[in-house]
Amino acid sequence: MIDGIKCLNVNAEIAKLKNNPLLEWKFNSLEGEILNQYCLYRGLKLEIKRNLFQLNGSLHKYKNNGIHNYNDFSFPEIKYTINELEETLNLNQQTTPLNNIEFGVNIIIPLKPKDFIKRIISHKGKRPNIETSKDNMYYLQFNHGQYIIKIYDKGLQYGLDENVMRFEIKVTKMQFLKDVGLVYLSDLLKPCIYVSLGNILLKIWGEILVYDPDINSNSLTKRDKDLYLKGCNPLYWESLYELAATNGSERGKRDRALLNFRKIILRNGNKLPETIGKIINNKWSELSKPKLEICNKLSLKKRSHLPLLINLKPCIFTTFPIGQKIQIRANLHFKYKVDSHVSLKTCIITGEDISRQKKESKFLSEKTLNDNPDIEKKLSEGHRKNKRKCNCSNGYYSAHNLRNKDSNPRNNFKRRYNKLIIQPMLFATEEIIKLTDQQREYLK
Repeated sequence: MIDGIKCLNVNAEIAKLKNNPLLEWKFNSLEGEILNQYCLYRGLKLEIKRNLFQLNGSLHKYKNNGIHNYNDFSFPEIKYTINELEETLNLNQQTTPLNNIEFGVNIIIPLKPKDFIKRIISHKGKRPNIETSKDNMYYLQFNHGQYIIKIYDKGLQYGLDENVMRFEIKVTKMQFLKDVGLVYLSDLLKPCIYVSLGNILLKIWGEILVYDPDINSNSLTKRDKDLYLKGCNPLYWESLYELAATNGSERGKRDRALLNFRKIILRNGNKLPETIGKIINNKWSELSKPKLEICNKLSLKKRSHLPLLINLKPCIFTTFPIGQKIQIRANLHFKYKVDSHVSLKTCIITGEDISRQKKESKFLSEKTLNDNPDIEKKLSEGHRKNKRKCNCSNGYYSAHNLRNKDSNPRNNFKRRYNKLIIQPMLFATEEIIKLTDQQREYLK
């Protein structure tokens, strides 16, 4: 699961590191002055520069004595490896921040990875970079601002007989994982982290466009054939995303094209991306399974510091039947909730699709409600029909009521609380008023 990490400011005692008998330090110098000291140890590059200790390399290779990283690397093994690393290098994992991290899975797929990689079209309008490295590794990359998607032939890299493919996310800016709670090296020992990382992995897999060579374009309708042939060209998606970025009105056109292209693949293809998506899900679930005693101690009611298990973001596979909702029960002691609709974005009150609205939207908008009178009628049934003072649409009032459903409980409690605490009391406020976790959230 976890492979490469980079820590640019490891909390460790430099003197003990330099005298560690397991490490063979080398140095670079200029005019007699030592610029830095470095060594390679079991797949990790260690460097001391200006009294800063930096660590860069593969935890997976470290576990295998620096030889390879093509086998499985489970959560219990990750935990053991990090604890061993702390003991060997005398570092403090609780105060060592992560600057880069790679996470993903090695999976066996039904065809040669190279053949599958050639079918990948695009991710969010990005064209793939496909190369063959010096060690015969045939790989594909999508380069984004905060992360890189890497898909490559792991079997070819290490001369394996099986069709081993690596699907991996390399996080180059930790801002990308700001909602995960992954900051320090010690955070990799928390089981809840792997639930969130697994959802990110599956979500990104579902966003990748893959064409199907088995589809006979002549059997499609004229409209579908035209979109399918255009959609197999990454330049088509690149142009749509560029137009949508500069012109908001083009966003709907792009989203409709994505939706219809996925429908064509689903109806007429061999569903290979779905099959591989299930393999990724099952492999991640298997590897991230914590030990039984850890699971028994993990309780959402008692562990209020684990909000990620409550606010789990849904993940998606591209080739589930459109409109069918599926819940995958992973082997974890948690659940991955998978909504097979192409859109991942829903109203936080009603659960209705709001993917066509602005990116920052949380509720059904007035326009969406006016365009969907059945939804608007259903929402307005529970509200008073008294005469309005202004001539706004019914959608306006229904959208306003939705926002109130979210904000009223919070605002009403704040008013009651603030009114109470200004009253003179004999004892301290915290001794008299006992707040629930939800009420504490309201006051933040």
